[in-house]
Amino acid sequence: MKATIKVTIENRKNTKGEHAVKLRVTHKRKRRYYSLKDYLKTPFMSKEKYQKAIVASPRGEHRGNSILFKRIEQKAADIIHDMPVFSFTSFENQFFGNQQKWETLAKAIDQQISDLQDFERYKYADTFISTRSKIKNFSGKGYNTLTFHDIDEKWLERFAYFMGKEGRSPATISIYMRNLRTLFNKAINDHGMKIVYPFKKYKTQRSTANKRTLSKDELIKFSKHSCDPNSPMGFAKDLFIFSIYINGANLGDIFRLKHKNIKNGQIVFNRKKTSRKTIVTNISAPITESAQKILDRWGTKSLSPEVYLFPVLDNSMTEKRKVKAIEYKIRAINKQLKKIAKDLDIEHISSIYARHTRSTYEAASGKNITYIQQMPG
Repeated sequence: MKATIKVTIENRKNTKGEHAVKLRVTHKRKRRYYSLKDYLKTPFMSKEKYQKAIVASPRGEHRGNSILFKRIEQKAADIIHDMPVFSFTSFENQFFGNQQKWETLAKAIDQQISDLQDFERYKYADTFISTRSKIKNFSGKGYNTLTFHDIDEKWLERFAYFMGKEGRSPATISIYMRNLRTLFNKAINDHGMKIVYPFKKYKTQRSTANKRTLSKDELIKFSKHSCDPNSPMGFAKDLFIFSIYINGANLGDIFRLKHKNIKNGQIVFNRKKTSRKTIVTNISAPITESAQKILDRWGTKSLSPEVYLFPVLDNSMTEKRKVKAIEYKIRAINKQLKKIAKDLDIEHISSIYARHTRSTYEAASGKNITYIQQMPG
C-alpha cells in the first residue's frame, strides 16, 4: 500500500490567527505532518488564504501558492513512487535531503521502534520498547537527555548489573544489550555520528540455553498422554506433535499456513523469521496420516487457497493484530503444555521444545525419525 500526501494546514492557530502549512503523509492509517518552512516563504497562512490556493483555478498570489503546493506534493509523490517499501524515516531522509539527527538516545529508540512498526516487524519492535522501558528505569530523570556520548563501557556494565539485580535472565539482558549495539551501529553508519563505540571492549554475554529437548522416552510418554482430544489441552498436544511432523516449524509459522501451502501432499512454506532474506529456502514436509488427522480435527474446512489452515488468524486482521493473536494463542498452548509436563513428571515443556526435539533427533539419527512420524495424532 502506497502512502498518500497532501499539503494542508494545522487546526491550531498562532497569535496572528494563522495556521502552519504542513505536508501530511498517510500510510496504513498512520499520519505524520512535516514543516514546510524550508519550502515556503510564508509557512503560515489564514484558512481563507489556504482554501483560495487549493481551488481548481486560483488567481493572483493564490495561484503562486497553488503552484508551490503542487511542486511539493509532486516531489513527495515521486519519492514515494520510487521506494520499494515505504517507511517514514526513509521518506524523511530523501525529502529533506539529510538524515535526521539523533540528539538523544530517546530519539534514536523512538525512531527505531517507529521504523520497525512501519515494516510490520512488531515483535522486534516490542524488544526495543522493552529496552526503552528498562533504560528509563535505570536512568531515571536523566533518560530524556541521555546521549550516545554518555554511554561507555562502564555505563554498559552498570546497566547490565542493574538488570541482573532486578532478576532479569542473561538471555533478556543480552537482548537489551544487542539492541543498544544496533542503535550505536545505526548512529555511526547511517547517521554519520562521531561517537565512541563502547562495544569494542564490552561484549554482550551469551546465555547458556536450558535443556529444550524431550528425550525419546519423554516424547513417547507425551504422545500417549491421555486427555480430551477436543479440549484446549488436546489442541496444545496436537499442535506440539504437528510441529514435529512438519520439520519443527514454530507455532507462529504454523498459524500463518494457508490452504495454498498444501501442494501434492506436502506442506510447503517459508519461515516468517527469514522471509526478509535475499535467498529464501522453502521448507517442505509430507502430510503423514497422523498429521492429516490433526488437520481434520482442528483445521478450517475451506476450498479457498487464501484461508488459514488453523482458525487463529483471518485475512481481515492487520499484521499487528495477527502478531498479537499468535502471541495470545502460543501463551495459551504453553499453559496447557505445562500442565501436561506436570502430569507426566517432566521438568518442563513449551512449544519451542518441538523444534529443538525434531532437530536434535534428526542430527542424532541421520533423519531416521520413524518413531516420531508414527506418533498418534
